[in-house]
Amino acid sequence: MDQARTLRQLLGQTLTTIHPILGSLGSPTVGKLARQIMLEHAQAGDDTLLFDASPQPARPQDLLQFFQGRAHLEDLVFCVGEHLHMVPAAQGLRALMQHPEQAPVLLQNLHRLPLTCDRMYATLSPKAWALASRFAPSGDWIWLVQPTRQSVTTTFQSIRQAAAVCKDAQHRIIVEGGRGADEADHVYASLLETTLGLLSKPLQYCGHIPTPDSQQALARVAKALCAAEAVALS
Repeated sequence: MDQARTLRQLLGQTLTTIHPILGSLGSPTVGKLARQIMLEHAQAGDDTLLFDASPQPARPQDLLQFFQGRAHLEDLVFCVGEHLHMVPAAQGLRALMQHPEQAPVLLQNLHRLPLTCDRMYATLSPKAWALASRFAPSGDWIWLVQPTRQSVTTTFQSIRQAAAVCKDAQHRIIVEGGRGADEADHVYASLLETTLGLLSKPLQYCGHIPTPDSQQALARVAKALCAAEAVALS
C-alpha cells in the first residue's frame, strides 16, 4: 500500500478528497459499511477518517460547531481504533447538504487535521449529490441502493445530476436488502443501462448486503471496494 499512499499524496487526494458513501441515513447499513471499509484500510496500515452523519450515540461535539466558529476542526477528531478516526458530523453534514456551496470551508481546512489521512470518507444522503460533487469531483462514490423504485430512482437522478458537473467520478454500486443476489443484479443492471451515456466510467458493482447484520457480506463488500480503489490508483 506504500506506493498507493505515495501516489495519493502526489495527486493531492490526501488533503482535498472526501469520498462519499451515499445511502439512506435511516438505515444502519450505511454506518456499518463505512466502519468496515475503515477496518479494511486499517489492516493495510492506512489511516482513515470518517465524517459520520449516520445514526450513532449522541456526542456533545459535532462538525456543525466548526462551521459556527465554536470549535477547531482538529478538536473534533476522535481516535476510535488503530489507524481509525472519526468526526461526528450528523448536524454539520446535514447543514452542508442544504448549503453545498460551503464545502470549500471544510476542504480548505483539512490541512489542520492532527493526522495525515490516506483516505477520507463521509456518509451522506443519496440526494446529496451536490455536496458529493464538491467533496470528490473525480473520486470514488459508493452508493448503497435498496431494491425499491424510490431508492433506484433517487440514485439514478442523483447520478444524472452529478454527471453534469463531475463526469469523471467512479460510481460503485452496492445493493442492500431485497430477495437475494438475482434481484441485486437486476438493480445494478438497470442503473448501469440508464447511466451509460452519462459517465466517462461505467458503474461498478461491488456486491450485495442482505441485512445490516450480515457481517460476512459487509466484510466481503468492504474488501471488494478497497481492492477496486487500489486498482484505480495503480
